[in-house]
Amino acid sequence: MNLAFYLQSFFNTQLAETSKSIAIIGGFIIIIGIGLWIWSLIHCIQNKQLSDSNRTIGIVLIVALGVIGSFIYLLLPRDTRRRGRTNNSSGMKVIKKKSQNDRNQF
Repeated sequence: MNLAFYLQSFFNTQLAETSKSIAIIGGFIIIIGIGLWIWSLIHCIQNKQLSDSNRTIGIVLIVALGVIGSFIYLLLPRDTRRRGRTNNSSGMKVIKKKSQNDRNQF
């Protein structure tokens, strides 16, 4: 047996092991991506803080762009404050001052 035979068998074994490892890691990445896609779609549908138009945009974004759309949905800023009714045209919530009578009730 010569050196070329040993080198060829060594590299064939190494390539087979490397491609198995790549296939396993790739499989995990695909499973994580599908899980992220499903989770973000369900979260977007059930999120009560989103308006109807934002929910529709989110669903279209996630479905059309797949995993990339899921990452974009995750990175979008969220408004964590509770939404109240607005009493003016600017859309800002108006906080009414308590009158003296309201303060004396307690």
